[in-house]
Amino acid sequence: MTGPESAWPPGATGDEGAAVPPSRYRRPAEPPSPLALRNLDDWDQLVETSLDRVTETAQRWQAGLAGFIGIITAVLLLGAGRTDTVARGWAFYAVISVLLVAVVLAIVGLWNALAASAPSMAVMSYQDVIAAHGTVRAYKVAAAGKALERLACAKRLMAVALALLVVGIALWWFAPGVPA
Repeated sequence: MTGPESAWPPGATGDEGAAVPPSRYRRPAEPPSPLALRNLDDWDQLVETSLDRVTETAQRWQAGLAGFIGIITAVLLLGAGRTDTVARGWAFYAVISVLLVAVVLAIVGLWNALAASAPSMAVMSYQDVIAAHGTVRAYKVAAAGKALERLACAKRLMAVALALLVVGIALWWFAPGVPA
């Protein structure tokens, strides 16, 4: 037998001898256990609160990153007067470049943490939500997923920014100084 009928079990036929697909759904042999029902209730609660939990986590990260950027900026501004101790040349420009890239990455990381903690509040009608996601619950899950992606991006950017700050500070310390 060829065509779509070949996927159906042998002997399954309809009114005119045509093959009929097996039922895709079947009744369970027994009802779910109390543990399974409890797990499903817990899962529903987890999904319902996922967006709130993600935004709360992102807010904590945002506050921490903002403090971190404040400290970095203060150190760089207060230490900027010491750049004249580094001889002009490759080391000077390497120090300045690495530190500036680190600060820019930290700011972009903070922006992503802010976007994760305060998801976009675009105007959407109920019909738009249902058309795009099928259910309000699916919309919440999608919004939480997007916020998690932004938070993960913020964490990666901050990790790179920290590494670059360490490199920049090390270059600054070990750069050839201005001859006295």
